[in-house]
Amino acid sequence: YLALIGNALIVFGPIVSIFNFYLCNIPQLVIVFVAAAFFYLLSTCLTSAFYFIPGIVNLPYLLVSIGVSIQEIFRFALFLAYLFTERGYERNLKVKLLYGKFAWLHASVAAGLGFATCHALLLNGNVLSQSYGPGTLYLPNCPTITYFTHHSITTLLFVLLNISWMIIGFQGYIKKSVLRIISLLVLHFAASLITVLNNKKDSCLYVLPTLASLVVIGAIISTVELIIICNKDE
Repeated sequence: YLALIGNALIVFGPIVSIFNFYLCNIPQLVIVFVAAAFFYLLSTCLTSAFYFIPGIVNLPYLLVSIGVSIQEIFRFALFLAYLFTERGYERNLKVKLLYGKFAWLHASVAAGLGFATCHALLLNGNVLSQSYGPGTLYLPNCPTITYFTHHSITTLLFVLLNISWMIIGFQGYIKKSVLRIISLLVLHFAASLITVLNNKKDSCLYVLPTLASLVVIGAIISTVELIIICNKDE
């Protein structure tokens, strides 16, 4: 029980906290959250179709690159869907979908959390259920922590990354900033490709620190975006 509860809190504790204290009281953000989760699910379904190609499972870097590319396409599609909805809302109802100069920031956080939640459920749901029961599992490539804890920490880092990526992506699309979009792609490809090394010896000694470093970088860029928004029109 303790392992199951602990690993579940690692992954879903931050998700539930952000949703409860940030999103749940604003219906528009909840809708964005659900829509984002659906878009992520669609991207995953499309990516899984490539696994039917013979021999492609032996090319993990290619598979990861395809998956990242598809996710980014669906991230942009989500942005376009939100933009279309917002403009239709303003045109037909004569009111804004969200108010204030932080409207896009709120929307990007909600969308990022939607991506992150679906990612966590798909990536960690089955593994988490296996952590219940007597005994545990250690892997030769990471003998210092259990497989379930390692997986939960990795998922948590991707939860945080997904939120920062969505903030960077939305701001890049709004401002048509090539630099922001390139930063998003570099961070996403780097984080995803490093996970391919998880089957190497002592991989947790460099995979987890690398992911944590990318989380910090994403947080810094997101904070800079927040500062820019705060200083806007001042």
